[in-house]
Amino acid sequence: MIKVYWLDCSPLLDPAELERALPHLYEERRTKTLRLQTAERRAQSAGAGLLLRHLFGDAAYAYGVNGKPYLKEKNDLYFTLSHSKHYVICAVADCEIGADIEPSSSARPAVLRRCFSP
Repeated sequence: MIKVYWLDCSPLLDPAELERALPHLYEERRTKTLRLQTAERRAQSAGAGLLLRHLFGDAAYAYGVNGKPYLKEKNDLYFTLSHSKHYVICAVADCEIGADIEPSSSARPAVLRRCFSP
């Protein structure tokens, strides 16, 4: 099972919308969000936090050796986060997973076949 969820964070660029979202974030995520220097980074961080809250409720998560997040009490569920511009994605699976989101660009078909799996 693999599911990918995404969120458009652009509304969180508005300081009033960001302020409304902050109480819904885990305390650690809220602190991290407020430390970030740019509105775009704050929106991405808050968006990721909102997505995590929506998907996992109050489940506790931590970070592994390389900084990858994991759920503390659900050893059979894995997730990964990525953000780019105004979007955040969270991929959830029953096995180790990685996902990345990047702005679109025109890539040559040969490069796509060599670098990406179906």
